[in-house]
Formats: sequence, structure tokens, C-alpha cells
Amino acid sequence: MATAFVIALIGMAATSNAKTRDLISAERYIKSIAPKAIAIARRKMSKTQRTARYQRLVRAHAALPAIALFSLGKYRNKLPARNKAEYYRLVGKFMAQFFTKYTGQFEGKRIKITRSKKRGPRDIILDADILYDSKKNPMQWRLIKRGHRFKIFDIKLLGIWLTLQMRSQFVTLLRSNNGDFNALLAQLRKSN
Repeated sequence: MATAFVIALIGMAATSNAKTRDLISAERYIKSIAPKAIAIARRKMSKTQRTARYQRLVRAHAALPAIALFSLGKYRNKLPARNKAEYYRLVGKFMAQFFTKYTGQFEGKRIKITRSKKRGPRDIILDADILYDSKKNPMQWRLIKRGHRFKIFDIKLLGIWLTLQMRSQFVTLLRSNNGDFNALLAQLRKSN
């Protein structure tokens, strides 16, 4: 009985250490990305240049296929295979345009992570503040773990989760067009 108890304690400690390692790793990951987003926001450049820089950041750090498919809701399995690559690219650009539109929300001095918690074995939420001289702007990051690396799945800014907002828009458009992906792709191309 005592042996089983000791083994259970060791197992709990190992699980706790793995959770702690994941949270520390996730925080480091965001601390490495956030200054890049802040630098893009603070630098003087055209809207087109800013969107292109955010798009590179999105391609490098976002879980684009997962985000793109999530954004389709019940239509995800109906996305024609021939359109997947273009759709993923357009979703990346759509996200970059969102960041360009709200670039003023990222113009702070630095980011401070205030809390991190695991939602599941491969899902972490980080609460953070973008710090300015005299104010702070709260935001949240949702990360998913793929293998040994994290990718950004969602960002909550101004009280809005970006992927949930995209899902609402995309599903509404697909529903109003009888599930026609040509309508969604045309809208995404037009907004790009």
C-alpha cells in the first residue's frame, strides 16, 4: 500500500513538472514573439508594408491550418482539397489585416505575462498586458502544442477572440451562400 502511494506521488510530481515546463516554455515563446509584433506596430510604414510584416509573423507562428479549419465550423469537411492552400494563405492575410487594423493596440513598450494555465494536455492560455508609459492593454494568447513546439491558435484583443470572430463571419457567409466556398474565397480575395 505504501509503495503504491509513493508511486502515485512520484507520478503526480512528474505530471506537475511537465505542466510547469510547458507553461514556462509557452511563456518564453510568447516573450520571443511579442517584441516582434510591438516593433511592427511602432515602426512607421505603409499599411501594405505593415500587413506584409504581420503576415510573415502569422505564417511563422500561427497554427494556420488548424485556425483556418476551425474558422469553417460545420463546413470544415466540405472545403475542396484544390482550394486548401489558397484558403490557408488567405486566412493568414486576413489575420494580418486584423493586426494592421488594430495596430494601435500593439504599440506599447513591452508585454508582461500575468498568468498562464493549461486547458488540456496541448492547450495553454496566457493572460498578458501590453505595457505603455501610463496604461496597459490586456490580451490573451491561446497556444497549442504540436510535437515539442507551440503555435498560436488564437489571440483575444479588445475582448474579442480572433478565431471565434473569423468563424462567425465565415460560417455566416457560407450559410448565406448555401455552403459555396467560391463565395468565401471571393470575399477573402476581395478583402486582401
